[in-house]
Amino acid sequence: MIDAVYHSTCGGHTVAAARVWSGSAPYLVGGSCYYCGHSPWHRTKEVVSYLEFEQAFSEAGILAVVTAAGNPRIEILERSPCGRSEKVKVGGIVFPSSQFRQKLGLPSTWFEYSIAGRKIYFYLRGHGHGVGLCQYGADGMAKEGRNFQEILKHYYYGVEIVSL
Repeated sequence: MIDAVYHSTCGGHTVAAARVWSGSAPYLVGGSCYYCGHSPWHRTKEVVSYLEFEQAFSEAGILAVVTAAGNPRIEILERSPCGRSEKVKVGGIVFPSSQFRQKLGLPSTWFEYSIAGRKIYFYLRGHGHGVGLCQYGADGMAKEGRNFQEILKHYYYGVEIVSL
């Protein structure tokens, strides 16, 4: 039996469980997904004001989330092989990207950002944690005529589908 985890949209590549959670599984290794491009979450943009950013992280007890000039102190420190952020530094504190995403209400940890006009623009790929089955990807595979066994084996690597 497997833990058949899933998410809405991977944005083009699923991610290994060990990169997101403390545990891992041999069938949750991550890989390319060419089937979720029709998702409304495939590529999106979120805008966060400086005030929203400061409030989100001030609640975490971080004092210096902006510079003396008032600009946000944010830096992506680590990325996964497919490009998802894994560690983000805010002020002097390093956050796992999942926690950073949660604090700002972002749909994914796969993002780039730019700063302009007292706002932070996040350019995102996907929606959800990215581990296991991509729901929009499974839908895309089904629309191409793939059966459920092919879909499950695409997202859960090396599994066998058997009757119990």
